[in-house]
Amino acid sequence: NADIAMDYGNLGTGLYNLSRFGESRDAFAQALAVARAHLGPQHARTAFLECSLAAALTQLAQFDAASALLDHADAVLRPAGANAAPSAVNTDHIRTAIDYYRGDYTRAVQHSDAALAQMRGASPVSVAGGLILRGRIELALGNSDAAQSRLSESEALFIANGRADHAQRWYAHGLLGAAAADARLDDAVRELQQPGRHAGFELADLSARAGTAARGRGDGVAALAAHRRAAAVQQQTGWLGALGLAQ
Repeated sequence: NADIAMDYGNLGTGLYNLSRFGESRDAFAQALAVARAHLGPQHARTAFLECSLAAALTQLAQFDAASALLDHADAVLRPAGANAAPSAVNTDHIRTAIDYYRGDYTRAVQHSDAALAQMRGASPVSVAGGLILRGRIELALGNSDAAQSRLSESEALFIANGRADHAQRWYAHGLLGAAAADARLDDAVRELQQPGRHAGFELADLSARAGTAARGRGDGVAALAAHRRAAAVQQQTGWLGALGLAQ
């Protein structure tokens, strides 16, 4: 029944938060199949699960499939006759990630603006996550000051809301180090390798950035170690699939 769909959905969310994106995709796909069968394709809960599956597919670089799911979810969740209104979930945040990974930074900024406007009325932790993605976009555009502003706000929100030890807080911290070219990048990498922590995509991304920074300093040994660590975590999580660590 429909409750089984929610159980699979909760499993998918837990796996997603552990950066186990392939397993998360499979759980969300099972949830969606059950929801479509018992609730129908036009039900709001079905559309919510389409968004969840789209998020997992995005992290696996399956962008076309993710976009198709978001298009249908938006059609279901937008208020009737209000085509310009936001949907009941923040599909713009997922579209921001798709644009970012595709290298379409102009569209990524546009979707990020829309996503953050919706998030400001939601939980501070959601805002913090949106600011991390915006910081990554600004880094890709070479806007170091803008990146540091977004990432500083993100880290502050995590700390203020009891998430000082959260992996995403340390991700923001490390990205700040990448933007400012300072020790915070290596500090965050060390923190994310502490015993008991799950090695998620955050460690893969920061390790790759640390490797690039080390190579720029002429430290080939550190660069090789960092890139090997990044590749190992990327393979373990399936993050970005065939795109590898290009981002």
